[in-house]
Amino acid sequence: MKLNPLSIEFLGFKKSLRTLPFYFARGILKFYTFPVRIGTSMEVHISPTIPKPLLFALLERLMQNGWQPTMTEGAHASIPLQDWKFYGIDPNMVLSRHIELAQTVISTPSDQIPESEECKNFLISFDKSIEKLQKNTVIFQIHDLLAYDTSLPLCETIHHWKDGIEVESDDQAYYWVSPRDVSDAIVMCLSMQSLPDIIEICGRRGWSIEDTQSEFSVLFSRWNQSKSGEFRKETLQSIELPLMIQAYTGTPPNRPNLEPLHSLLLRKRQDGWRPYVPLRTMLMELIASIEKM
Repeated sequence: MKLNPLSIEFLGFKKSLRTLPFYFARGILKFYTFPVRIGTSMEVHISPTIPKPLLFALLERLMQNGWQPTMTEGAHASIPLQDWKFYGIDPNMVLSRHIELAQTVISTPSDQIPESEECKNFLISFDKSIEKLQKNTVIFQIHDLLAYDTSLPLCETIHHWKDGIEVESDDQAYYWVSPRDVSDAIVMCLSMQSLPDIIEICGRRGWSIEDTQSEFSVLFSRWNQSKSGEFRKETLQSIELPLMIQAYTGTPPNRPNLEPLHSLLLRKRQDGWRPYVPLRTMLMELIASIEKM
């Protein structure tokens, strides 16, 4: 059958309709995979003094949410290439910018960012006694971040776990939280208005240090045996996770106040502050970062 030009054009249009969903889906995928820059207001200057697990979790989440992270050239170069590779982030995706040009900054107390009416500074602190230092500053006070970095107070304890040294009980609950959950919360707060001066972040469930070390030891044994391919029967047995320390009515006694954070995140999602990364996943990511070092 001979087709006239109109028929050929019509068939081509039908073909384009059939392929349209594919290209649309591919476009959506690209939108969520790569950073989208919408003017300078979407740029955020990030400091390399932030502990590496949290720094790279922030970089990943920022780019996924349309922000363009920037660093000074010196800060950019100070991070070893092996760290960029380990966390799977292309350093070329982080632009070099002078901090004076930034409207939004994520830093730590050691950075001493000069006070500015035009710059909004988000300060990440692990010091429980820190107070607000200057205007236009919001402090994220992070407790019990379960991550390995020499700048974190937990570093020595993790070395004891790795070497099989029993950590002395302190009758305290630890509300472990993952760098990924912390970065989610911080990035969601960046574009919000009317933030409190200090926002405390930690996990919701309390664990004893002994139960945490016990779980770490089991996972670390499996990790080491997986490298040799020789597993012991007792290592592969299913082990129940310890229950959280106690079922409290209301707020647990020594847990930081999570209500401000929860109320803020309710603006963005229905469940507010609900950490998604479970303890075992946090510990496995911790072990992987220890082995990298």
